[in-house]
Amino acid sequence: MLRGQVPSIEENLQEIIDRYFSTIQYHIRKYNPEMYGMQAEDLLQEVKIRLWKALAKNSKKQIYSAYVTQVVNSVIIDQIRRVRRHEKNIDALKEDEMSNGGMEWSYALPNAVIEPAVDGLLQSRRRIVRLFLMDYSTREISELLNFSDKKVHNLLYRGLRDLKGALKK
Repeated sequence: MLRGQVPSIEENLQEIIDRYFSTIQYHIRKYNPEMYGMQAEDLLQEVKIRLWKALAKNSKKQIYSAYVTQVVNSVIIDQIRRVRRHEKNIDALKEDEMSNGGMEWSYALPNAVIEPAVDGLLQSRRRIVRLFLMDYSTREISELLNFSDKKVHNLLYRGLRDLKGALKK
């Protein structure tokens, strides 16, 4: 970089990561992410993304150690909440437990109407539609089921189309 030239966002980000790398590592390890099935590298990547977004909003923003620590803690807490939310509903994904009627739908129709219609869907679409009706995003569904985003989108689109048809009957 030449004298008087304004550093790019990427250069600023790399400088911040280099300066606070040990702090970031310490706070990530402090939470023992492996216990929650998380990878430290994934958390580091999410921290970089959030710092990059902060710099993109205001390129002249000064990033200090306290802010970096706050970002790291926020990333980890968000991921732990996500994992716990998934664990809470993971048993509901098992096909033999799906018919027990104890699922929480975030949908306007009563469970007595929705559940039989969802049960009538093809098995490949049923799980994805159930997760979608429990307020999971397509991205979360693809991560949870280890499917590509495109596969989840297609199965969800077809499943909701079939569900709409079944509910009209």
